Amino acid sequence: MIKIIVSFILVGIITLNSNFLWAKEELSLNSLIEQALKENPQLQAAKFRLEAAKARVRLLRTLEDPRFEYEYNKIIPGMISGATGENMSPMRMFSVSQEIPFPSKLFLRKKSAEKEANSFEQEYKETERKVIQEVKEAYFEIFLSHKKIAITKENLGLLKQFVEIANRKYSVNKASQQDSLKAQVEYSKLSNQLILLEQEEQISQARLKSLLSQPQESAYIKVEEESSAVVELSEEKIIKLTKDKRPELKAYSEMSRKAEIDLALAKQEYLPDFMVKYTREERNGSAALGQGCLARPSLYGFGRNKTHLLKKLALMSAWPRQSIARLKIWFYSRPEALMLNFRLRKT
Repeated sequence: MIKIIVSFILVGIITLNSNFLWAKEELSLNSLIEQALKENPQLQAAKFRLEAAKARVRLLRTLEDPRFEYEYNKIIPGMISGATGENMSPMRMFSVSQEIPFPSKLFLRKKSAEKEANSFEQEYKETERKVIQEVKEAYFEIFLSHKKIAITKENLGLLKQFVEIANRKYSVNKASQQDSLKAQVEYSKLSNQLILLEQEEQISQARLKSLLSQPQESAYIKVEEESSAVVELSEEKIIKLTKDKRPELKAYSEMSRKAEIDLALAKQEYLPDFMVKYTREERNGSAALGQGCLARPSLYGFGRNKTHLLKKLALMSAWPRQSIARLKIWFYSRPEALMLNFRLRKT
């Protein structure tokens, strides 16, 4: 029991020391971005979706598993008329079959899965840039709030001196009561402003800890001053960079190509699939071999295939329009679009 208590005390001391050191150490922006890229749960979820999509490509480019069959038939006397003991030996039959889809179907299924995986890859990159942007925003919000709080506290100290001077002058009838009350009101307003600034800093701290996947009760994150750089780009250059480099638009483009491939695949659902079969039958010490090829046409699936075809056609038409809609939101909602929606990364 004493050992358990001592262990808890040691763990608590180590945790407090680590939190204390983390609170004292000023963290750079690059170190926080690196930590967010490793620990952010939203980014990890996007990465798992990407890995699942890539695994699906490997599944769809292979054939179905072959089928192995074994049959054993033993004829009992009296079961079949005319059967004697000479021809009532058991029969054994072995068969191996393999389903083979129409050749172009397997290729199109693989290409469709590849386009979907490419779309998830662009979604991962978009999530990565979004996390980096949010870390930068929270970082500089904390830095700005810290500077505001420091300036406000300095002003409060000066204003407190003014209040004391006004009260002394009022006590000796060298200043009016109005001057003393005015100084106290200004001091109260600035005190309330300090409370609001501290709350804003706590919100920014909570936001940054969420991005870093840190518990909210963890130590205060201190940030260091970063050098800023001005990126001068024209509106036409920004629009061109967005169309060429934005991962979200690339994801829409990949899904549009996937919809085109799915439409071509839906048209080929009318084509038959095949099955190749090999059999071996043994009876009375002799063996008989057989091979066969079966075709499975879509005789009763015309209505179902037509509905599936219409669905793929609608999806193929939807993705380009969604991309155009996003572009209009970004480019024609100025100045918010130019200020917020363009992710410019300094290299």
